This record gives sequence, structure tokens and C-alpha cells, in this order.
Amino acid sequence: MKVGIFDSGFGGSSVLRNIISKTHCKSFVYYADRANAPYGLKENLDIYRYTKQGMSFLLDHGAQVAIIACNTATAASCPRIEREYDMPIIGIHPPIFDAIEIYNDNHKNDRNKIPTILVYATAATLGGEHVIQNKHRIEDNHKANIELISCSNIVPLIESKKTESEEFFNTLKKTFEPYKNKKIDALLFSCTHLPLIDKQIYEVLGYTPEIVLDGSEYVIDKLKQYEEYEKEILGANYKEATDIEVFLHDTKEGSNSFDQFANYLNIDVSKIKEI
Repeated sequence: MKVGIFDSGFGGSSVLRNIISKTHCKSFVYYADRANAPYGLKENLDIYRYTKQGMSFLLDHGAQVAIIACNTATAASCPRIEREYDMPIIGIHPPIFDAIEIYNDNHKNDRNKIPTILVYATAATLGGEHVIQNKHRIEDNHKANIELISCSNIVPLIESKKTESEEFFNTLKKTFEPYKNKKIDALLFSCTHLPLIDKQIYEVLGYTPEIVLDGSEYVIDKLKQYEEYEKEILGANYKEATDIEVFLHDTKEGSNSFDQFANYLNIDVSKIKEI
């Protein structure tokens, strides 16, 4: 099964990295729309157009299932995109309900306490229907306290390889300063770029929250279902691939970015081919 992955940049590599380690999928087409990144402050219609272009590219290059590995693009376009393409499409959302369920399982003896959940995402994701409606519903029912902070100012620094710069750390410090003494129970990396800088975030925060989620588990669960379906359909003709191959289309730098991408995936750059 060839898996297509779409993102505004290389943030989706955090999702792909988990797919490689937790599923049997080996063949991938990755569309990185770095020429139009970042998406976080763009209009929904523009994001939809970029996402549609990426989906068409993935389908044209053999993808049998496509992942919108971008919370912003999912929030802005996923329902419409799902209706327009004849292939399974998996979006990625902030896993707020998963965080609540895990917290309740961990604190069965203290039902009176509710978790404080911090959703760290782009402005477009935070303003989307999924987050806003669920935030009100959860807080009205006293299930959790939901706090929202934007990562729109940090994503361009990740994409431009400035994660060791003074500007990068000053931006993180300013963002997380209020939470050093106001401990959060769950941190949701609701932009796929953020798992790439998790250690820097914990360093600035001064602790690692009890629960850290990034939303990729839902994607992995869906892919496993498709894998089982493919095995059932093909029966004795099913053959599992052994070698990883990643076909990368970077709208900004082409093959000049392969080393950076391979580093994020933690695989040898020879496994990546330009498309």
C-alpha cells in the first residue's frame, strides 16, 4: 500500500516517522508545500486550494490512501477534500478527548480533579470548528480546562532550520513563561512541526507534562485498519514490502532539502527519491 502524505512543510515527517515505526507501510509519497508555508495565518480558501493541489499530486503518483498531516489544512479543508477524491483521506486533529480519557484513567482515585490541557497549534487550527466547539462543550460539562496558544510564530523558524538560534529560544520562552508556575497536565502538539522540537519545549517549560500527545495515533490506527483490509482482499497475493522508499516533492527546494528531511525521519538519505 502506497501512502501519500501532505503537509505545508516538513512537520508531517513527525507523523511519517511514527508510521514507519508502528505500521508495516514501506512506500510513501510526501508532498511538502514549503513554497507556500506557513499555512497558520492564511485564509481558509487559500489553504483549501493548496491542499487540493497536494491531494491531486499524491493521487497522480500512485497514493492509495492520503494523510493530511497538517492540523491547519485538516481544519480548513478536510471535509470538502474528502468529498472530492476517490481515495481514503485521513486528517489530523488535536486529540483533546484522548487526553481527557488518559488523564481520567491515571487518576481514578481523584475524580474531583479535572485536567488542564494546553493545545499548542497554529492560529488557523485554534480558530477552527473542531477546537472551538469541543472546548466549549468540554468546559461547560466540567471535563477539563482547555487553554489555547498559537505556534504560528515558531513554525517558520523550524522550517528555516533556526532551532538553535537565540530568536527561536526567546520565542519559546515568551510563549511558555506563564506555564512554568501554572502546571499543565496535558500538552497537545497540535501542529505536526512541534514533535520535532519537543525537547526544547520541555527545557523551556522546566518539566515534561504528565500527558503529551500529537494526534498521530489516530492516523496510525486508521492505516492499520487499511492494512488489514488490503491483506483480506489480496489474500495469498498479498506481499509485504521490506525496504522503505520515500518519494519527496518539495515545492520550494527540491532535492536540496533531502538531508534535512532524512534527518527528521531518522533514515538514510539514500532512501529518499525526488519526484
